[in-house]
Amino acid sequence: MRAIVARIGEETPRVSKAQRIFDPTKGRDIAPSARLTAAERARLPEIERELMKSNITAARWELEALSRGATLKIGDTELHFGMVEDWSEFS
Repeated sequence: MRAIVARIGEETPRVSKAQRIFDPTKGRDIAPSARLTAAERARLPEIERELMKSNITAARWELEALSRGATLKIGDTELHFGMVEDWSEFS
């Protein structure tokens, strides 16, 4: 029995620390692309006010998309507020 357990233990591949994909002692990095930057977040109330002037009520995700530079089409009206240029290294 001991010989069988020892043989199975020898055949089981071991993953060294160099082979690990991530360090289990540290938290994982969350991609910042899904989050609004501070400048984009600051634009949310401004965009919402502009939409209210046209009697348009937008959902939170629509406001966030507009803040990121998306174009939103409501009926025959296209809304676009441009992008914030706070990531100059990517332009």
